This record gives sequence, C-alpha cells and structure tokens, in this order.
Amino acid sequence: MGVIPTVRHCFCGCCRLDTGCKILGLLGTIAGLVGVAAISIVIYFDGNRDYADQFCEHWLDVPACKGGHAYAVVLGVLVMFLLICLLYTLVSILLVIGARKSNPTLLLPWLVWTAISIISSVVQNVAFFCTQEGTPKFLFMEIAQVLAALFLGCYFWVCVYSLRRELLGSGFGGRGYLST
Repeated sequence: MGVIPTVRHCFCGCCRLDTGCKILGLLGTIAGLVGVAAISIVIYFDGNRDYADQFCEHWLDVPACKGGHAYAVVLGVLVMFLLICLLYTLVSILLVIGARKSNPTLLLPWLVWTAISIISSVVQNVAFFCTQEGTPKFLFMEIAQVLAALFLGCYFWVCVYSLRRELLGSGFGGRGYLST
C-alpha cells in the first residue's frame, strides 16, 4: 500500500485511465506546439528594441535591463520559454505513446516534469503573494485561481501515476520503448 492515492478512472469517472492519459497527452502536445509556434514567431518577427526596453522595464526587474541590454534579456527569456514548451511537447508525446503501448516507463518523464512544474509554480506563487500589495478582493481571486490550477495539476498527476501503478502491477515485462 502506497502513500500516494490512486484512482480507477480519469476525468471523474468519465473514461478509463489509459484513455484519459491519451487525452492529457494530446492536449499537452497541442498546447506545447502552439507555445513553440507562438514564441518562434515572436522571436523571428519581433526585432523592435524599443518594445524590448518597455517590456523589460515593466515586467522584469533584472539589472541587465537597466544597462541597455533589454533586448538580450527579453530574447533570453523567450528562448527559455521556447525550450520549456519543447520539453513539455516531448513529455506529452511520450505520455501518449506510453498510454497507447501500455509502457509505464514512458509515463515517468511526464510525471517528473509535471511534479517539477507543480512545485515550482507553488514556490513562484508563494513568492509573488508575499511581495504583492493589493486589495484583498484581488488577491483572493488570484489565490482561488492558483488553488484551482494546483488541484487540477495534482489530480491529473494522480491519474497518470495510477495508470503507471496499474501497468506495473499487471506484469510489465520491460519491453522496448516503442514495441507493440
């Protein structure tokens, strides 16, 4: 008996675990590809250094922005987001393949990536709320959104983890990654 709870169906009983994981992987792949395309377009077409200065002053509190290197800072942030979207796309594709081929090893990258994302999101939001000043109503709405996203992220993580446990319990024999 493990410490982490498991579920028997995904999406609150609407579909089997493998089907739910395929849906999660497909939606993640689509979101990742849209992110890659959007960021690539912005990097390719946006050579406006004045916009970079405004963006850097308004959104980023980085000392390099004040030294006249705003464009390099904004470009670095965009490249970082591009790499994150590429990795998210990759782990989502592995999730679809793992669910399709009943291979629990291919579910592991998505579980690790999602756990890191959830933890970093919690840390980032705690830091944001500790430094944010505003009206209590505004902060309440932000906290509600963060908690809803945290709940959904954890629930979907438990769904994929449950499929992995189910596949490991059914005698996965260590087949090759893409075997049929």
